[in-house]
Amino acid sequence: MLRAAGEEPNLAAVRTSIPLAFIGLVSLLPLYLATPGAAFRTRFYAAFPAGFGVMSWALVVILSATLAKRLKTPRSSVVLVALLCFWLALPRPPAAGLVAQLAQLGSSGLFLAMLVALVTANAQRWGTRLAGTIGAATALTAVVAASVGLFAAHLSLAVGFTHLMAPLATLGDSLPAVLFIVIVETVLWMAGIHGPALVAPVVTPVYLHLVQENGNALAHGLHPPHIVTIAFFAFVFPGGAGATLALPFQLLRGGISRVRRIAGAALLPSLVNANEPLMFGLPVIANPALAVPFVVAPLVLTCVAYAATALHLVAPTVLWLPSSIPTVIFAYFATGGDWRAVVLAVVNVALAALIYLPFVRAYKRHLETACKSS
Repeated sequence: MLRAAGEEPNLAAVRTSIPLAFIGLVSLLPLYLATPGAAFRTRFYAAFPAGFGVMSWALVVILSATLAKRLKTPRSSVVLVALLCFWLALPRPPAAGLVAQLAQLGSSGLFLAMLVALVTANAQRWGTRLAGTIGAATALTAVVAASVGLFAAHLSLAVGFTHLMAPLATLGDSLPAVLFIVIVETVLWMAGIHGPALVAPVVTPVYLHLVQENGNALAHGLHPPHIVTIAFFAFVFPGGAGATLALPFQLLRGGISRVRRIAGAALLPSLVNANEPLMFGLPVIANPALAVPFVVAPLVLTCVAYAATALHLVAPTVLWLPSSIPTVIFAYFATGGDWRAVVLAVVNVALAALIYLPFVRAYKRHLETACKSS
């Protein structure tokens, strides 16, 4: 049932579209140049909210087109109507200047983009099923009419999502919340379901909003208010799901040759947090010998990283970076250049290695025994 939910067209489209929308952060350079301020850090982090605004516009196009394709409905009409409705739902009155308008939208625009694209694409599909081309046109007209009505009433969905973010951020920025997410992701992985892909459509916009608020606070000389952001998970999952960065190195010594070959092939991908060779090749998925450390190690790392940040031993994360960046480098830049974050990342990798070690040794002994008896 969970596997089917993960492949449901709407969830699958959101899951694949959000990473593609990150291309909008390429706009950070011109936005940085257009943002006033003398210090590099001030200008860079002040440009970040506008970068999320660009991402939101990109997500409208990418998600509506992707979803229309998955729902097997014409893409051009869905994209055009979604863009129109998105524009009608922007904050009013608009701020002065393009950069200010993009910053005004910020990360709440991601929720708005998702809503508009999902409603538009599904409305066209349902209309087509009910009455063919006429039904599709009627459904899209109704969507536009609703958007125009909200616009005429001076009601902005973008502003509504901004208000919605406050309680969601409070709930998400807590140790119990992040522990729950880690448990769900790792347990689903062990059951053969891509856990992060299943929960990403729900949690990613929230934690992107939190990292934006942290960066904005830093840009204004304030202490970042949030511990848990989307970048915080780099400390939780070094090497990928299950915190498996040290695992291929542990599997290289001893054991059977097949495992050593898989471990060797997984070394470089693990450094960039891509552990699929281990997940499917070893496999780690549905492997009872490695299930305990796969779930327990990220939980321990979450507690350590949360405590270190809460005690101000490490600066909070203020910048989102692609997850393919090696953990140690990611930690340094995501915390605004805090060298202590590098130490935390190394400590967490070492802790995960210690947690995995006895289970890896037992697993290798089991494989060797099975090979000798066969």
